Amino acid sequence: SSNINLPGVNMAGNQDTSGNASSATTAGKVTVTDSTSNTDFPIVFHDESNGLLDDTGSFVYNPSEGKLKTSNINVSDTTTCNQIEYSKSNCIKYNQVYYGNKSGSYFSNGEYQKVLTIIPSGNTENYHIQCKMSVQGAQHFQHIYINAGLRSQTLPDLDWKVYYDEEYNNNKYIKPLLWTKETTTAGFILAFEALATIYGNVTCDITVIPRFSDHKSNVSINAINNSEQSGVDYGYTSNDMVKVISKPSSSLNIGDNVKVTFGDGPDLEIYHDGSNSYIDDIGTGTIRYRSGTQTFTNADSSKTMAIFNAANSVDLFYNNSKKFETTNTGISINGNLTVSGSYNLESSDIPDNAANTTGNANSATLASTVTVNDSTSNTDFPIVFHDESNGLLDDTGSFIYNPSKGLLTVGSILNTSLVVGRDADNQIKFSTDDTIIFRTKASDGVKFLPNGEIEASSLDISGNVDIDGTLEADAITIDGVSLSTYISNENSSNVSSSNGLISSISHLNLLAQTYQYLYGHRYYYIFAGLGSSGAQYGSSTERLEVDFTATSTHGYLEYGFLLNSNTPGEVAMIGVSVGTGGTGFDAVSLGTSVTNQHSQDAGKLGLLSSSHNRFSLYELCDLDYHENFITTGKFIFENLTVGTRYKMGLYGKVYTSSTSGSSGDRLLIMGGGHSSGNPTRNNHMPAHLKFVAYDSSIVV
Repeated sequence: SSNINLPGVNMAGNQDTSGNASSATTAGKVTVTDSTSNTDFPIVFHDESNGLLDDTGSFVYNPSEGKLKTSNINVSDTTTCNQIEYSKSNCIKYNQVYYGNKSGSYFSNGEYQKVLTIIPSGNTENYHIQCKMSVQGAQHFQHIYINAGLRSQTLPDLDWKVYYDEEYNNNKYIKPLLWTKETTTAGFILAFEALATIYGNVTCDITVIPRFSDHKSNVSINAINNSEQSGVDYGYTSNDMVKVISKPSSSLNIGDNVKVTFGDGPDLEIYHDGSNSYIDDIGTGTIRYRSGTQTFTNADSSKTMAIFNAANSVDLFYNNSKKFETTNTGISINGNLTVSGSYNLESSDIPDNAANTTGNANSATLASTVTVNDSTSNTDFPIVFHDESNGLLDDTGSFIYNPSKGLLTVGSILNTSLVVGRDADNQIKFSTDDTIIFRTKASDGVKFLPNGEIEASSLDISGNVDIDGTLEADAITIDGVSLSTYISNENSSNVSSSNGLISSISHLNLLAQTYQYLYGHRYYYIFAGLGSSGAQYGSSTERLEVDFTATSTHGYLEYGFLLNSNTPGEVAMIGVSVGTGGTGFDAVSLGTSVTNQHSQDAGKLGLLSSSHNRFSLYELCDLDYHENFITTGKFIFENLTVGTRYKMGLYGKVYTSSTSGSSGDRLLIMGGGHSSGNPTRNNHMPAHLKFVAYDSSIVV
């Protein structure tokens, strides 16, 4: 019922008891067996005099849970535990060493080592990792400091951000990696790759903080210290981490695209993007370089590019040779000066020879004046022009000078407003409005206008004049005689005040009689070269068509052919069909009615207006019976377009009291045919068309 004390000699050995004891005082070994009792049993410590050291119940064991619990741990010396969890925190701490001696004695280049695995159990789980990987290799070291934020999105999709810093004093032995798997089952693996043989080990000190404590079970450490492997786990992808800072020995290295920023803005950024280096002033103010003498050289300092001397000159170099230097009075140039813009000498007291050169020059770039002296050499020297980058604009020899002849030869001159002249009073001017002006005795006498006209207050031509087109003038004299008087006196055969000029003529010149029928049931073209093709009936395969380009707005179409009626009381109607621009007169299909006709009066006059440009129809004759007679007539035109090509021909139809379309309702049109014997009824005047142009001024 109370304690049993075994003093003295009992301390030399073990005093074992069997069964259950309520308490064991100064026992060398206490064994507590699990039980089904879910009770926390306090472990109480006594001093050597059996006085209680701890009787607060802060150090307890629960046999049912198999857990030893305490509210406070103070550890001195060492511990063998490589994982620590906290009951009131989500933090898990790991410490694990890896030797790399599974397949050899050390880690070798290209081998991989898995360290930590996280398999998310659901969507939107967050994990934060802080890890230090330390490599020991004799007197050499490498330390890597990792910060990682991991998240499961909608599984199996994952997201992550991983950054690291490193420091080392010899070689980089390892490279940290994050393996990811975004298929079922998704997960993260923290690993590293050996970059060289490691004659030592790698120690990983890791802190993992899940968002919730029930996610701790998703995290596991690889506790096997000789478990290196030759490749990445199946289904996983190896991802490099973003290196922020690297400190090799006494140096400091910042990774690509990692910006070092200064100021609250930030205002200044310095970084390298993998190809180029940048210093960006993105804030307020300017960048000020403060130094004494500043020297800019190439990468290995073998060639100087520029020197900014403190309180002295600024020197610029080309391929390590100084070409430009500022002085207290201006600048000094060693070599040639090429000016791409204007060379302005604004001071009035610059000496006359300030910009003169002596001797011979192979080329003069952008010189305001180039003087070429005569020589006995009868040679053409080209004057060559360059662009701003000194590229040749003209090297064809089209602009040359011959010193012996004193002759400047120009192949062509182009300018938006070019003036060529002896002096200000005698010039040829090419105006910007496309007008060429001949100026003599200080007066612009003759102008060639863009529309092809010649404008002059007076024009006296000695010699022949060949004019292709229209000549307009207020008054024209020939040999001192007015044009109208000259025409009246000469009775010119080419210019007539009554008949005009024949523009085109067409006729049927056949040995045999040819004919064509017109019917009452529809319209037909006359002598369109169809023969008896289709609905047409006749023997003619020739075309009766005039083809001309109008030289006047006025003219008339004259026709002539033989008519023969078939039925008493027939009325013949014919019209003219006009095609423009090379289109034939018969291009439009005809039918029972004809569109685009004139009003009745205009049709009878045969006039074509500007609004109706194809057909005009009028009565030709009214036949009582089988008459044969020659008929001629004219169609008058008063709205032709000068310069337009026209093709004209005839079409027609008959009207009778007979049934429309019957065999008796027809008219025979004939032309051509003759013989060497006596006249017969088959010898006809050739059917013909003729177009005559005339001046509108003769119409009264």
